[in-house]
Amino acid sequence: MSSFFKYKKYKNLQNKYISDDLGKYSYAELVKETSRLKRLKLSKGLVLNITNNSFNYLLGYIFFIENKFPQILLDNDINEANLNRIIERYEPEYFYLPTSIKIKLNKKYRVYSNSTYFLYWKKVKKTQINKNLCLLLPTSGSTGEQKFAKISFQNLKNNTKNISKYLKINSKDTTITTLQPSYSYGMSILNTHIDNASGIILTNFTIVQKKFWDIYKSNRITNFNGVPITYEILEKLGFKILNNKYLKFLTSAGGSINLNLTKKIINYSEKRRIDYYYMYGQTEASPRIAYIKYPREKKHIGSIGRSIPEGKMYISSNEIIYEGKNIFGGYSELKKDLKFFMLSKKLNTGDLGYENSQGYFFLTGRKKRIIKIFSYRYNLDDIENILNKNKISCKIIGKNDKLYVFSKNSLSEKEIYHLLFKEMKLPKDKIIVKKINKFPLTKNGKVSYVKLETYVK
Repeated sequence: MSSFFKYKKYKNLQNKYISDDLGKYSYAELVKETSRLKRLKLSKGLVLNITNNSFNYLLGYIFFIENKFPQILLDNDINEANLNRIIERYEPEYFYLPTSIKIKLNKKYRVYSNSTYFLYWKKVKKTQINKNLCLLLPTSGSTGEQKFAKISFQNLKNNTKNISKYLKINSKDTTITTLQPSYSYGMSILNTHIDNASGIILTNFTIVQKKFWDIYKSNRITNFNGVPITYEILEKLGFKILNNKYLKFLTSAGGSINLNLTKKIINYSEKRRIDYYYMYGQTEASPRIAYIKYPREKKHIGSIGRSIPEGKMYISSNEIIYEGKNIFGGYSELKKDLKFFMLSKKLNTGDLGYENSQGYFFLTGRKKRIIKIFSYRYNLDDIENILNKNKISCKIIGKNDKLYVFSKNSLSEKEIYHLLFKEMKLPKDKIIVKKINKFPLTKNGKVSYVKLETYVK
């Protein structure tokens, strides 16, 4: 069976490294440890994998992909109630967990361990799982009610290959993590660098911590990647903090960056003679769809660019449609949904836009009530339902990565902040609560969200 990732084809793997906050490991050690797992001869089954930026997480993730074990990827800070709901709905056979995660599992069924992760097996009723299924990726940053996108091995391999192609990633590159591996963009960065036996600096420190920049400066980082909030923080820190003689390019994805900040990033890139790639995608596309390369294409500033290699974009009824081999196989909410995998040829992105005369695409809005905050998608109707279940009569709109809660209750703002943070980890500074006596209605008697938007400056 051929290997999913091609890093094993490279020579001198003992001299190519992955490091984390605890140590430094060669790709040769990665091969050795995944081989140790393979010798266990585990039967195929669904794996619940709790992610973090560590070597031990990565070796488990790679082993499961290369040996055709489907995985549910979940963030390390998922709350206990949401985690238990997902376990109940999907009944995983395996649990690959950091030692810090407490789930009641019988120790006698611990089949593997290393310094920071345990692998447990649990006897469950066998359910048919489609052979194409590789990953279940969360589509929302909201609650345990979320749907998962079903990603196939072909989806992942195709997108990894094509991202590597346009970014020109090779074995001499080194990246540093700024995102969680359960997030599709963070996952894709790891995939492209693993595939090319590139250097990977895994860290759980953040860019607002001095330790992160100490690590950054002590390694030959060739590319830096982030979501919009990452670049907003960099603007405050000063882009010169990125300066090093090895840096070749920057990337951003996960939402739009305002025009003024985009100009500043392009200006920095020009001065340092490096590239800046603004990228557009969706989890359902495994996840990359399009990109634009600055400063070369700066006359098209504000565009999401053009399709990635082997993909195709076009407009139908004002909506952006994408075609490619990286389109997911549908959503799942329960384990029984894993029996099926739709081989889709096109993806209706839900984004409204247009194509200019030179083939560059621009976004103009969304068809559905979805907002991105810190690059996570939140369904505004789902948030309303959660608040309504807690006896908060409200309507919600999203604008400029802010959540506006129009409430008829006398409930204090602090209680709304607390509830939204508890349920969805939404920070206070992204929530604006407005008291309202009655909701504006359309002629049909439905709540007019368009009218509510006029109440927001």
